[in-house]
Amino acid sequence: MLQLFKPYLTPMEADEIRAEVAALNPRVHLVLADWPWLEVRGLTEKRAAALVQSFERRGMRFHVISETKKKARAAA
Repeated sequence: MLQLFKPYLTPMEADEIRAEVAALNPRVHLVLADWPWLEVRGLTEKRAAALVQSFERRGMRFHVISETKKKARAAA
């Protein structure tokens, strides 16, 4: 889950990213225009890292809220 910083995604950017995410076949994904959150679940760590890098290349500004369950449990 990522928290996006303004400016949020435009409708066209959201459509492009939604298509990119859907092509990765995640279990769950939520990508909306003008929304401060972006959520993708069910990707391997390698695919998730590649997706985050593609967001960075697009110039998106975000903060990672949560990562895989394994990392969350290890921190607890």
